[in-house]
Amino acid sequence: MASYQILFWHNIPLQVRAKEGRERASKPLSARFQSAVDNASMQADMTGSDAYLSLLQWDSPIEGEGTPEELASRIAAELEEKYTKIDWRKSVEELRQLKRSED
Repeated sequence: MASYQILFWHNIPLQVRAKEGRERASKPLSARFQSAVDNASMQADMTGSDAYLSLLQWDSPIEGEGTPEELASRIAAELEEKYTKIDWRKSVEELRQLKRSED
């Protein structure tokens, strides 16, 4: 059985990676996800490399059926379907609140 992880920037998914033994596969999500991250990071003033990178995080591994290639493709397709509209403005508000609480 393979396992997969999703790379998020704050709460926006960007990529799926899967593995089983030595076999690995990775599937980036469509460009609209990166565009949402770019919009949110600029509006939240999180464009410096340290600020931007600090919000990239892999979630915990989850087991799934299929080869790593099949699993990564399936999960990426599910995320594409789930996130038909990416509310990057909500991310901006969350990040601004977080920034205020840290100051």
